[in-house]
Amino acid sequence: MHIDPKSEIVGHPALLIRDLLRKVGDSSVQSEFIKLREFMERVREVNVNPHYLYKVKEVVLFGSYLTLRERINDIDVAVEVGPKYGAAEQEERNGRRRREAIDQGKHFSHFIDEMFWPEIEVNCTRINYSLRS
Repeated sequence: MHIDPKSEIVGHPALLIRDLLRKVGDSSVQSEFIKLREFMERVREVNVNPHYLYKVKEVVLFGSYLTLRERINDIDVAVEVGPKYGAAEQEERNGRRRREAIDQGKHFSHFIDEMFWPEIEVNCTRINYSLRS
């Protein structure tokens, strides 16, 4: 099959996408690919699980994983998190979640940590973890 070198897939050169997909079969890349897949499964879990008051709005993959380098040190992702509900309902739910955390023994170092706990909970407990090899 011939790929026009000028064609693009979602704004990226088609030849680059083809080469990246070929890399997935290499054993040196498989563990990183598995980590990325597990990460995206956790993103989906956060977005559908009503326990979490914030959702992942966007995930952007960048860095060496998007290159043709043979060795990949890590997988770089940027995550944008946003509220699941309208402003008034979100604030009411956030207040309940903060009280639940305190009732369950959660101690906050700073007032800011307490205020943003529902969002921090998503970032720290479900989404953010090391994708390093």
